[in-house]
Amino acid sequence: MMGRFNLFLSLILFLPVLAHASSHICERVDSRNSVLSPLTEESLGKWCTTSICYKNNEKTNRKKCIYQIVNNLEDNPKIRNGVQYYETRKEPILVENRFKISIEEIVHDTGDLQWMEHSFSLETGSQCYNECQPEQTRKLFSKKTTESIYQEDCRQCLLKLAPQNSYKRMNSFKKLLKGQKCYHYCEKDAASANCKWCMKNRGNPVYILTADNRCNEVFESELRKAYETSMSLCDSAEKLYRTRYFKQSKYSVDVFVFGKEPQCMEQDNFKAQHFNREVPMSYCEDKDVDNSDRNITNKDFAPSVSPSRGSSSKGSRQ
Repeated sequence: MMGRFNLFLSLILFLPVLAHASSHICERVDSRNSVLSPLTEESLGKWCTTSICYKNNEKTNRKKCIYQIVNNLEDNPKIRNGVQYYETRKEPILVENRFKISIEEIVHDTGDLQWMEHSFSLETGSQCYNECQPEQTRKLFSKKTTESIYQEDCRQCLLKLAPQNSYKRMNSFKKLLKGQKCYHYCEKDAASANCKWCMKNRGNPVYILTADNRCNEVFESELRKAYETSMSLCDSAEKLYRTRYFKQSKYSVDVFVFGKEPQCMEQDNFKAQHFNREVPMSYCEDKDVDNSDRNITNKDFAPSVSPSRGSSSKGSRQ
């Protein structure tokens, strides 16, 4: 009986600690907020914690990370074939007074991801400056230095800071909807090198609505590749492209010259470079259309709905 009482007492004392911890991560105070994982070191100089956060009735997983900037390159450059370069350090070092804070969140119902981050230097007299000075201790003839981020007082102080200075929070959020290019990389870690590289080289997307009403994000540089994503992106696209089904003409090369049976094809009217594929003949039933009919407008074209949504009608995905 005494053991159960002690366990109950421990839970009562521990719950306020969890609620207090989530208040440094969640945007709003809510009794339903809770910590999923405590502040834990994920890599050199990087510590992260995750909470379940509520905003009205919207539930999100919110991850907050604090970093001390890592220097991976040697201080002195070398020259090879007339080109100056820096070699990678054998052991990376942490840069004094240089930090970064990031927040990323995933909405439970939609899977949408948004994140923000901010790098900064701690100046004399600024918040957390004193707590985050390297700590030096002497023991006999040796001296030990404890870096800023590895001091509990420093981590707890940084955790209370918001990842922005004067700019508005929501304007600083980057956002990806489930299925969009880079979502796969950034969902794992929005601050990762893969996510940053993908976002930097993402380019301008084009949106294509397939004939069976699926919204796809495509890029001119990626032929025959499409990212199936939220219909809201097609609804809000300034210029929306479409696909259509058509039965090959009996005068096409494959049919007329090589004697093949006419196929049912799906093709987009954005340069026909992302959707140009064979689909089941049932999609072309009762359609008397051939290759010559390519005058499809964007907004006034009414897409037909395919008889099924099998794997043969899906766009290729990353």
